[in-house]
Amino acid sequence: MKEQYFYPSVIRFDGEKYEARFPDFKDCRATGLNRDEILRKAKRVLGEYLFKLESEKLVLPEPSDIHSIAVQKNEMIFVLDIHMPLYRVNDRDLAIKKTVTIPAWLNNVALENEVNFSRVLQEALKKELKDRGLKLHDPSSNL
Repeated sequence: MKEQYFYPSVIRFDGEKYEARFPDFKDCRATGLNRDEILRKAKRVLGEYLFKLESEKLVLPEPSDIHSIAVQKNEMIFVLDIHMPLYRVNDRDLAIKKTVTIPAWLNNVALENEVNFSRVLQEALKKELKDRGLKLHDPSSNL
């Protein structure tokens, strides 16, 4: 397994949306509303797809030579750089320890009432991020 892969993506704009396809992976595609979004989504989808293939112990093909890929006039080729350690970590199972400071009285009341500190912190962080207008995405949810 490599740490880094470089695969070409053909991105097409049809006047309304962008679509990314991968000449080396026929079943892997992404769509987006603008160029920034399609590049982000294409990279994420390809990284997750490569991780899935690695997990199944499949041999990954050599990347196609960009000069051998036929494109239409509304298509462009981008070479995507995929850093695999980001995709190999199973984010659903990985817990990061954080140290927080709270008033002693609040800690005592929470302990007496069997409050799950980790769950409360996770829920509060998700709410705070959503309130700031961020869309949360579990990177491992598309595998």
